[in-house]
Amino acid sequence: MPFNSISNRNNYIDQVLNTPFDLVVIGGGITGAGIAWDATLRGLKVLLLEQNDFASGTSSKSTKLIHGGLRYLKQLKFKQVCEVGRERAIVHNIARFLVRPEKMLLPIYENGSLSRITAALALTVYDTLAGVGKVDSFSYHSKEKTKSLEPLLPLKQLLGSFLYAEYQTDDYRLTWTLIQSALNKDAICLNYAKVNQIKTDENSSIRAVCFEDTILGENFEIKTSLVVNAAGPWVVDVISLDAFPPQKELLLSKGTHIVLSNNKFPLKQALYFDDIEKKRMIFAIPKGNTTYIGTTDVEYTNDKNKIYSSNTEIDYLIKTVQSVFPQLSINASDILSSWVGVRPLIKEPGKESTEVSRKDEIFVSQSGLISIAGGKLTGFRKMAEKVVDLLVKFHFKDKPGLKRSSGTKNTLLDGNSFKSESELNYYLVNLKKQFSDLGFEPELASIFMKRYGDKMEKMIGLLKDKVNVHDKIEWLLEAEIMYGILNEMIYFPTDFIQRQTGMLWFDRPKCVLKKEFILTVFALQFKWDNIKLSQERLKLDQLLDSSLDFKD
Repeated sequence: MPFNSISNRNNYIDQVLNTPFDLVVIGGGITGAGIAWDATLRGLKVLLLEQNDFASGTSSKSTKLIHGGLRYLKQLKFKQVCEVGRERAIVHNIARFLVRPEKMLLPIYENGSLSRITAALALTVYDTLAGVGKVDSFSYHSKEKTKSLEPLLPLKQLLGSFLYAEYQTDDYRLTWTLIQSALNKDAICLNYAKVNQIKTDENSSIRAVCFEDTILGENFEIKTSLVVNAAGPWVVDVISLDAFPPQKELLLSKGTHIVLSNNKFPLKQALYFDDIEKKRMIFAIPKGNTTYIGTTDVEYTNDKNKIYSSNTEIDYLIKTVQSVFPQLSINASDILSSWVGVRPLIKEPGKESTEVSRKDEIFVSQSGLISIAGGKLTGFRKMAEKVVDLLVKFHFKDKPGLKRSSGTKNTLLDGNSFKSESELNYYLVNLKKQFSDLGFEPELASIFMKRYGDKMEKMIGLLKDKVNVHDKIEWLLEAEIMYGILNEMIYFPTDFIQRQTGMLWFDRPKCVLKKEFILTVFALQFKWDNIKLSQERLKLDQLLDSSLDFKD
């Protein structure tokens, strides 16, 4: 059911307190959301608790690709190449509106880290292991053809290029879609619910979880014997609430992305190229009127709740772009926005963050706390499957009506009623007509479709409810804010501009221009007084500043 942020919170808390749960999941990122979805499909009653907004940590700070992991080939990790490659196709199928094909250009240079032969071999192995279909299989192009595919590429030292397939997504929207799919199967998922205690019985087995609802400002206790810790970078923090010390040590790897305008970096084609040190690869991906570049990979040991990009990282990304495009004049002042997150990796003695495996790992404490860490965005479904398989095997093998195996491989996610590209395209044609009839540019329909899928009928209804032909930007903004409040547990302007819409990153000037309007809509809906409004204005200003705040 839709979650109305204005009226549903107290009702949800009542349900939480009066429902016997099979399982409590801590963490509302892509991993926790995937576990909740898989478990509910099998017939388990799930409560998911997230300390901030859903996907507010690592799961909204990725490179926004469902990709096959070419880097694994260099490490000879063939099993991982096979798994993530196949997962890519599955996720595209179950979330077709949200996970879209993106052709990636891999330029080959004299003295580059990849020669034509090694790249061809790698891509051949990659396509074979990943089960890539004919439409998405790679192709080689001469330097002249490469120049036509991406006119910005200089010909100097260019030998040619390979074009291969990846999939682009919105990581927050994918996480939310998993949350909504779990809600549809009667899970209860709460954001702004910070777990602060795990209670055990006289046998040191888990008996309850306590959490603070930071929206209501109240504390609650939930009886449960099964807890899955999927808190990402905060996995060890949750383990510290347990009666037993952690069995594993995490290494946090910081990744920064920067956003440039098309005027400064008029890229036509998504690229994957050597960094300036030829030690790793960097993506540059056009999106709307911008291009984003990333990512860095630097070990991080500071406060997980206050992460900043360093001037050193910014300089590294800019110099890497200029090493491939020396004709461009780019400096830090040209950056429109940026984002930074940390990846929770399993620490391996003697290895730096760039060398540490992205493989996920499950570990169980003596109290029964099940924790999962590591992994990648692309692998969320298999990670969830492994966790729920373990739960079924050891805790629910005799539960009546329970499905023993995962059903996520062939179950379409919420918002994706499209079983084929033709069905999606037919829906989009009709949606463009509706946008045109309302006086909007038809192409806007494509942008909104990639966020909300077949839920767009609700957005159209909200647009029709409150027509504002004098300011179409505000008309769209108000409808989208109301959609988030009425359907997606959105409480604050910061969550709206950063995650629900991605405006902070890809249209920051609009955020600045319409800041007061956005605040006013939220204030009216939640009946904020002037003190609360001032607090939210300050939070919004701090968020806008942080997207361009680089520190060493």
